[in-house]
Amino acid sequence: LREHPAIVTLHGNGKTTRDQVEFWKGVAETHQMIVLAPEYLEEPNRAYEYSLNEHDRMATFLAGARRALSID
Repeated sequence: LREHPAIVTLHGNGKTTRDQVEFWKGVAETHQMIVLAPEYLEEPNRAYEYSLNEHDRMATFLAGARRALSID
């Protein structure tokens, strides 16, 4: 199974995970990349604040993505 590069895109400040996927979709298709847009904020309109909770959510998401997808 071929591994694909991944783009991890973070939303916030009024943007959604869907907005981020749509923004990166063309680049991902052109370069055969996988777009990962995790839901990591407790409140969608906040910005990433480098909190321990946000970090833990991201680490858990990325570990799951690596188990489920063929990404490098």
